[in-house]
Amino acid sequence: MAGKYSAVFAVTFLLSGLAGAGELPDSQLINEVEAALKMPSGAKPLIAYARYYTVETRDGRREVRGVFLLEPADRPGLHDIDDGGLPMVQDGGCDVVNVRYAIDEKKVLGVWCNGVA
Repeated sequence: MAGKYSAVFAVTFLLSGLAGAGELPDSQLINEVEAALKMPSGAKPLIAYARYYTVETRDGRREVRGVFLLEPADRPGLHDIDDGGLPMVQDGGCDVVNVRYAIDEKKVLGVWCNGVA
């Protein structure tokens, strides 16, 4: 399945650029988020994904937002976001996982796979 979406990921990632400026979470916060996650049905284990995080304020609530990508397959693990934005991918199923986590409440607000075009 990953090969099927390689071109989609590459084109969408290059054309869409990065979304939403924010701050980078520290390693303690990332560990907290990842310990609380339950990957959605159909997703690979967390360690299989290239993981990108940012901290944003939404409706007065500080949240961690994350995007996990299976592509590029040779780069699993945590990655810095050069300009504070997240990769944007429009589809891809569970090759792309999205995360929202409320920092003060210490709870996962959502973990979901992208749709498939």
